[in-house]
Amino acid sequence: MDLDGLNLYHVKSHLQELLELGDSVGTQSRGLTQELISLLPVSKY
Repeated sequence: MDLDGLNLYHVKSHLQELLELGDSVGTQSRGLTQELISLLPVSKY
């Protein structure tokens, strides 16, 4: 997105839309944390 052509009103408007989208979607897990991954056993084949 080219921000040069947008004024502050449009930037704030888009930011508000993104915040509302985040509220409606909620928190999504992206998998295990690095800490939990480090606790997994390692096997060699």
